[in-house]
Amino acid sequence: MFKIPVRRKDLVPMGPTEENVFMLSQERTYTEFPAPVEGIRCTWQRRSHAGDRPLIVPDGCVDLIWFSDGRLEVAGPDTAARRAVTIAPVEMVGVRLAPAVARRVSAIPIGELCDQQPYVADLGASLMEVARSLADHDANAAMPARRKLLADLTVRAMRPAEDGLVLAAVRVLEARPGIKVVDLADGLGIAVRQLHRKFVDEVGYGPKMLARVLRVGRLVDVAATVPALASLSYAAGFASQAHMCDEVRALTTLTPVRFLEERRGPSYVGSLV
Repeated sequence: MFKIPVRRKDLVPMGPTEENVFMLSQERTYTEFPAPVEGIRCTWQRRSHAGDRPLIVPDGCVDLIWFSDGRLEVAGPDTAARRAVTIAPVEMVGVRLAPAVARRVSAIPIGELCDQQPYVADLGASLMEVARSLADHDANAAMPARRKLLADLTVRAMRPAEDGLVLAAVRVLEARPGIKVVDLADGLGIAVRQLHRKFVDEVGYGPKMLARVLRVGRLVDVAATVPALASLSYAAGFASQAHMCDEVRALTTLTPVRFLEERRGPSYVGSLV
């Protein structure tokens, strides 16, 4: 029987989508690296100390995380912001699977993983094989080597996509963040309810929720080239600045300015006009 454990308080996945380095202190770093493989949003590495409390916000992704103590854990899609707590010093490397991709390595619907960190054994043979392969390698090797190994094993474990419809829908949402779900379904030739069921199975939640999450992520991306705060809302796909403020606060618990400070650094926020 599938069992969902209580979320582990020492798991510290991060949720931003841009490539950068977050300096938590002189020794605490989180870094993302672009992945050349389709389906992997990025790989990342992090060094944490006891007491670190990074903010994790929804990004529609599923992370596979290999800890320096040898654990392999899975972080399902988050539906709300949370603070994770590190209870002991730890290094970790991760592979972030893009929306609709995790179902290709999981034996159970992704909707059952939302806000959960399930046992790898409950997710089927593919991820168990990844865990067994990692057990034969040094979990304290150089982090770049660990990231590459985890990514290679993850790609090897992926099954072919069943029909590609949800992946196509995700790409539309990424390109047209303001599209209505009914128009999205019509364009794909599928009923809205059927599209929603497919999304819950492969992404974890429906297309409307994913659109909200993607807009917040897009806000971070466009902020690199849009210096005026008033223009960011439209560039990211929000209906208005008020809409942006409401959605960012709802999904991150922060104001847009504070959220961008978390993601892009104080020096960037100081340049906003």
